[in-house]
Amino acid sequence: MQIESIYNKMTNSKREVVELLKDLGIKWSYEHPVFVWGENKRPRVWAPDFYLIPFGIYLEVCGSANFDYDYRRKIFDNNGFRVIFLHLYTEPYKWTYHLIRYLQLFTNSRYNKLSEILRKENIIDIWNKEDFCCYNRKFKKEELKDDCKDCKYGKSCKGGCLAVSTSMTGKMHCDPFCLYQIEKQI
Repeated sequence: MQIESIYNKMTNSKREVVELLKDLGIKWSYEHPVFVWGENKRPRVWAPDFYLIPFGIYLEVCGSANFDYDYRRKIFDNNGFRVIFLHLYTEPYKWTYHLIRYLQLFTNSRYNKLSEILRKENIIDIWNKEDFCCYNRKFKKEELKDDCKDCKYGKSCKGGCLAVSTSMTGKMHCDPFCLYQIEKQI
């Protein structure tokens, strides 16, 4: 069986973005799914075109003037996702500058925010706060659902990806795409 490359599924615009990311040495993931609440509180799973791993930012490559990108931007913003929209069709030569500039601003902003926090509080005090990383610290194995409830890895994996679990099953802590459960079925 021959596996098709993801590059064959990409548009030319997306391949252009990939070439720039390679040149910049930025690791990325293609169509990394995210859980969002749409209008009317409807749960959805969307897959922005690229996830820039070192930045924690998503890229949407806008390929058409006929698509409502403002709606997608609003939904991503409302759900707390940072997404850069690259309009390659309207700005064939400006999009690279736009992307690089945004990444610089984001990096500087993240550094400045961290510096501000550390000026106000000692890192040890932050780490020792009861609510810091509370999802991990306060997790109890009893919160696991379905197959995860009796799984020997449940305590460490915490039921897998929370977004996938909630969007696919309506419940937290029971990822239906658990590799351990799939492996047991094979």
